[in-house]
Amino acid sequence: MTTTTHLLLLEDDINLCTVLADYLTSKGYTVDTAYDGQEGWEMLNHKHYDLLLTDIIMPRMNGWQLLKHLRESNNPIPVIIVSAKNDREDIIRGYNLGCDDYLTKPINYEELNWHIEAILRRSRIRSEKEIR
Repeated sequence: MTTTTHLLLLEDDINLCTVLADYLTSKGYTVDTAYDGQEGWEMLNHKHYDLLLTDIIMPRMNGWQLLKHLRESNNPIPVIIVSAKNDREDIIRGYNLGCDDYLTKPINYEELNWHIEAILRRSRIRSEKEIR
């Protein structure tokens, strides 16, 4: 029995969001999208997702604020930041706030998929150990 992997993609560039969601769907993921951090936060509080892909610069609630809220609420969802913000300080900030990975735009979609698979694999192993 296979289970569907649910991803939440937060990206305010509608064209990029659509292309990326289509690519991830073609890889077998179920993908929900939101164009701002506040909408994403509300979705995360009403539905289970296996992984969050988020931009940093978004309206209403940016990726930093969203990640801070997630970790303060003890939500363990794996988070990959996908951002044009590529300064060392931004990357360090992402990891300090609790992201699991940080990729800079422009992204290679196949490489992104490898990162997603690796994080989901580690997440599943951790979950299985907790169940035992």
